[in-house]
Amino acid sequence: ILMRGHGAVVAGPSMRRLVYVALALHREAGLLMAARLLGDVRYLSPGENGKMSRLLAPGAPTAPLERAWQYWCIRAGVPY
Repeated sequence: ILMRGHGAVVAGPSMRRLVYVALALHREAGLLMAARLLGDVRYLSPGENGKMSRLLAPGAPTAPLERAWQYWCIRAGVPY
């Protein structure tokens, strides 16, 4: 959820998935800002959007999420 004047609120079924989505949202917002400076942006089609949504749906493979979590732990200097 994006709230004017407040930023974003992210919810998820686990802390790892929540952090993954929050960081992805931040990264994608930056990419969108940069892309808009170059001209018109072509957004994902409903079909493409559905495929991306399934990657984060409950029951989706967790290996990429675990790898990302391990990387973030190393960067933060905390145990994995």
